[in-house]
Amino acid sequence: MLPLMAACFYFAVKLVQVVSGKKEKIIDYISALPAGAKVSVRNLARDLNVSEGTAYKAIKYAEERKLVETKSRAGTVRLQQDVFSDARPTLLSDEIGRLGLCVLAGEEFADVPIGRLILGDGSLDQFKGCLLSAGENALCIVGDRPDLLFFAVSHGANVILTCGTQPGEALLATAREHGVCVLTSMQDGSTVLNYLRSGSSGGRQVSDSDMANRWMRTPPYLYYNDVVADWYSSYRPVFSMGSMCAVVDDNMHICGTVDAAGVLTASPSVKISSLYSTQGHVFTASEDTPMHEIAQRMISEECSVAYITRDQMLSGIVTANDVLRYYNYNPGAGSPEENLPILENISSSTQRSVYSVQLGSRKSSSTDVLLGIINAAAKRYCNERFGKDCAFISGTFYSSVATTPCELMISCETTQTLSPGYALEVEMYSETASYARCVLVVAADGTDS
Repeated sequence: MLPLMAACFYFAVKLVQVVSGKKEKIIDYISALPAGAKVSVRNLARDLNVSEGTAYKAIKYAEERKLVETKSRAGTVRLQQDVFSDARPTLLSDEIGRLGLCVLAGEEFADVPIGRLILGDGSLDQFKGCLLSAGENALCIVGDRPDLLFFAVSHGANVILTCGTQPGEALLATAREHGVCVLTSMQDGSTVLNYLRSGSSGGRQVSDSDMANRWMRTPPYLYYNDVVADWYSSYRPVFSMGSMCAVVDDNMHICGTVDAAGVLTASPSVKISSLYSTQGHVFTASEDTPMHEIAQRMISEECSVAYITRDQMLSGIVTANDVLRYYNYNPGAGSPEENLPILENISSSTQRSVYSVQLGSRKSSSTDVLLGIINAAAKRYCNERFGKDCAFISGTFYSSVATTPCELMISCETTQTLSPGYALEVEMYSETASYARCVLVVAADGTDS
């Protein structure tokens, strides 16, 4: 019986490989077509001697790779080759920052292109077949499934764990041995897959009803009986985001705060319980708090980290960079995009552009809309300079005084070249005051990260 099962599995894998080979053959054929050429299931099946089902799946795969586009009346046509086709591919390390992922193991292995995306939501055999036919640099999206995770890392595939799943240390050691990067996200698998597929320029439309639990990341826990050395391992990566760090008790309730400056001057063996204060204040919000409200409070309270709670228990954090990601996906968050004030270019040079915008009502001058306008201006500037929508790797927002309905200017200026890209400074101002400013880091080649 066992030899028969082994033979069945062998032929099943071979069948998957054959189907995959036919699909790649069709993709190569479509790639060679001139821009504007018609692509149909029937013609592909006839010309390449494959089934219509295989041709249909290959066309859908070609759509994901932006080789073709399907319109209601025109049908499927070959797209013009992208002018940035020679730019470097999207790396896994790019997506770590863009999606707010936490690295559990193998950060040094993250500088690799992202290959096929595999959602581990089926059986182990189905997952094996997909992964074995995926080619190099496959990226698996897996929930609390140790069997799928072990198979993925032992076969050299990078993994994003969903819903805050935390694997054992033995499995992480296996990942390091195989040169694999293991990441975790607080979001579910379909949300992570949607973000990866949509890129940075809003393929997924977000409304202002999106809550914090859709954007928060795994919180760095710091218990009251930890030592200072634990602060270094947990909070050092986000130290620049805020000086006050939350401390939790055994029930994951926030019981106080610790000042980062005090931790830095203490001995690594000193317990947090001797340093934290019950009188300190950190910004907390529930999981169902809208992101635009979190953005408003961050500005008004001059903080850059929000601790997200569920039933008074710490469940995640939202950083200023997560707020930036939220507005980056949806420039019109807080107000329908068609109702955003119109930006008029009144001055432009190689490094700097100035736009005029009319805020005609109190509603259009609210904080969430202002951040959307600033983000839209930055996107337009990058589009005009690079000829394509750009991704913002990171950024910081500042706000000085409240804005009243009036005509304002927005300046966008490339200030310096950094190792990951360009520093872009955006300021909203009038003749008498500066209202808001942000500094963004743009991908070096001007392409989506």
